Amino acid sequence: MVWASNGEVELVGFIHGWLRIPKSALFFVGGRSGISENATELPVHSGRRRGAQKGNLKMALPFVPASSLRNLWALLLPVFGCAWFAVSAANAESLDDLGGIVRVEHTRSFNDVDRLAFSVLTAPPVVIQLSQGSSPSQLIKQNYGFGASDSPEAYGLMESRILKLNGVSDPTRLPAGNVLIPDLPILTSRSALTIASAGPVVRNSSAVVGLRDAEGRNLSRFAYSRPIKIDGSIARSLTYTRLDRYSATEAAQIIAEAAKQNQSVVGGIEAGIQLAASQTDCTDPSAEVLSAEERTIIKKALGASNDRTERYLIVLDTGWPTFEDQVQSLQSMRHILDAVRSAMRLPESALPRFDPGLSVGAFVPISHAHACMVSRSLREFTSLDKDGRIKVIFLPLRPGQATTRDLFREIIELDQLITALGGELFARSPSEDEIRLANEFSSEVLEKLPALREVWAVGDDVVRIYEPLISGQLRIFDTYARITPVSAPGMTKVDARFWLSLSWNFTKFAATPSLPSSGNYMVFVAAGNDSQDFVVGRRLFASEAASGRRVFAVMNNDEELGTLTCNSAHFSTLWDDENSDSNIGSFPGRLGTTSSQPCPGAGGGTSFSTPRLAWLSAASDVSSRAEDLNWPKTLSLRLLKSREKVDRDPSSAPIRIGKLFASR
Repeated sequence: MVWASNGEVELVGFIHGWLRIPKSALFFVGGRSGISENATELPVHSGRRRGAQKGNLKMALPFVPASSLRNLWALLLPVFGCAWFAVSAANAESLDDLGGIVRVEHTRSFNDVDRLAFSVLTAPPVVIQLSQGSSPSQLIKQNYGFGASDSPEAYGLMESRILKLNGVSDPTRLPAGNVLIPDLPILTSRSALTIASAGPVVRNSSAVVGLRDAEGRNLSRFAYSRPIKIDGSIARSLTYTRLDRYSATEAAQIIAEAAKQNQSVVGGIEAGIQLAASQTDCTDPSAEVLSAEERTIIKKALGASNDRTERYLIVLDTGWPTFEDQVQSLQSMRHILDAVRSAMRLPESALPRFDPGLSVGAFVPISHAHACMVSRSLREFTSLDKDGRIKVIFLPLRPGQATTRDLFREIIELDQLITALGGELFARSPSEDEIRLANEFSSEVLEKLPALREVWAVGDDVVRIYEPLISGQLRIFDTYARITPVSAPGMTKVDARFWLSLSWNFTKFAATPSLPSSGNYMVFVAAGNDSQDFVVGRRLFASEAASGRRVFAVMNNDEELGTLTCNSAHFSTLWDDENSDSNIGSFPGRLGTTSSQPCPGAGGGTSFSTPRLAWLSAASDVSSRAEDLNWPKTLSLRLLKSREKVDRDPSSAPIRIGKLFASR
């Protein structure tokens, strides 16, 4: 909390920038994690602390995240002498207000009815004041500059949308006061035979407010507090590009509708994930789960191979465990991104480049040590790879450590260009418009979305992430692996394969997260530590292992008995005939060196089984390289052949290292 010189209290706004509240009007805020779910309701046109209900619509200030408030408790209690809010023992960031950024092209012509229909549908709502006695026709004329006589079709579209936004069906019953309308500029009768692409990029810079229904229920929707300001560049153009923040649900709906109508839309949406609690240090020792015989098998297999394929194990987690991990990861990423930029013939100045150089003094320890535990789980394995055949790259899911935001920006922008080029990737360079839009989009998501703006709070095990960071990196890795002298003249062929390790699962999302289609990577995911059937529960991405070859779900078994342990999630019918070829197996996830350490948690779990098995899969490929054609399927089948049944536990499927490295 910051006491401003103008006598205001400033809190970091959850939705849009800084939220300033007078000292005399401190209010209770809402969210999850045991905080009261009654947000203070304010009229849009006033700073006074009172409710505003007109018709069946209420305006409410957005929730401030529990993680931000938790850190203020020590300051608030002595100042106010009372419990301003209550926080439960659960360490969770509120996921009530997941958001997304959508980039969509709009038209200003009311005579271009087809394009206008899409503009009206996708425009974010804005709150305006409707005077007593005003009609919808007056409202439309005043805000959009045309009436029913100018274009009956366009008028019908606009009126229908306004009525729907306000939950009324009769135009004569549109209430006075605060109403919602599509946030569109004054329209024009001008039209053109050809529509210039993109046009100027515009944003509504006014504050965003949350919406509630007449009963006070949170609608998980946002609205701008003032209509968009139109400058000369838009007034001179028939088309323009909007960049707006929506709720995750609305963003997903717009993207889905655009796909149906074959319209150009780019979006990025937050999703919630959960991982294991962490109470550890990166320097703590880790249990050894390999026998002496197994270590010998692995060392011998790695040492005997002359294969020079680049193999990368990508660990997407809470950050870089150590300075050495960060330096190595950044250098590897710089190599990959530079090659992709060259293959796409990107001008040096087109996109900013993150700097991989990092001094020891600039290293920032991670705020959630889950990645430390993952790093510890791999030490026994990476120590066997003396020649560094498998490069381990840690990548953060949230900002906080040095270079993170610059890395995020370059990944987001490069992915935007890869997506924009589509089938023309390598065939042409990105246009100036495409580069400009990628720059604009990355700036918007980095500024507006908490998942890319706010540091991972200490102890939070449930957090929001920017889901396209995952799919975007996979598209970049796929592009890198496709570089050849034919696709990129003047460049040498890249021979690279990627193993992605995800030691967490999605808990909340508006659109089902998906993995881009590619034959250049495998994904290993933790099954979970709740003793549940993760396939029946449709846990993502783990449940996809039951029906495909790109995802391999990993359970946690005891290294001696082979039975599942630490409350490992399972697939109860794994060994049934119809499921026995599912991409599911188990591997020891023990981490703690003493029985007193919690399990699951610092003592072990599927979070640590997963990177170990991913690394072993890559090591087996070093030993006996799978053929290029669909190598993920080959390695998946190799893992399945290495499983064993355990009589004492029909849900377990331990991978035996001797079988894995003997398999071809």
